[in-house]
Amino acid sequence: MSEEKKIEDKVDISKMNIFTKIQHVRAELQTKNIIKSGINKFSGFSYFELSDFLPAINELCLKYHLFTYEDINSNIARITAVDCDNPDSIFTLTMDSAEVELKGMNKIQGIGSQQTYLRRYLYMSLFEISESDMLDAVTGKEEDKENKSKKTTTKNVTETKEDDDKTILKNLATELSKNGKKDEVTKILVDVTGFKNPNSITDETKIKQAIEELKKIEA
Repeated sequence: MSEEKKIEDKVDISKMNIFTKIQHVRAELQTKNIIKSGINKFSGFSYFELSDFLPAINELCLKYHLFTYEDINSNIARITAVDCDNPDSIFTLTMDSAEVELKGMNKIQGIGSQQTYLRRYLYMSLFEISESDMLDAVTGKEEDKENKSKKTTTKNVTETKEDDDKTILKNLATELSKNGKKDEVTKILVDVTGFKNPNSITDETKIKQAIEELKKIEA
């Protein structure tokens, strides 16, 4: 006998208050084969769309004589469940509202997206629909991205600095050689770096030392 069938065997709506009805909806909803259709390609995780679970919720609310409605504005988002057998009996959940801002979206589209997002979270909260924490799914990703960006930037800056120093060394060696000091330039390069040709030098410290020595004979 299925889990859903066992729950149905115990159902007697006439003896239920609104809280019992909501709890039955929650329990039976867990037996439904609800599939996550939403995919966040950027962060690599799936999530429930409103359309994934709303049909099952409507079916179960009809079965347990519950009516739900939402109230969403710029400040709050509220969902209310009403006991159809006792309309004075209601249960309400409230959460903060927020505007949806996406590039290229006009105001009407923003309102529509806001309604969809908040309705999804309201129903998930009311009927205890759980999914992996989206914050956990993306935590660390932005930090890793930022760290990689910093490493790349640092590397580029370092490479540029090395290139600048080597350019200074080559220009200085060329200028001094033209001014009749080629032998002195060659001796300094060989003594300090082990190379005659500045293009062959890769050690940044030795490049700096060679520049300092060449500046001495330039003076």
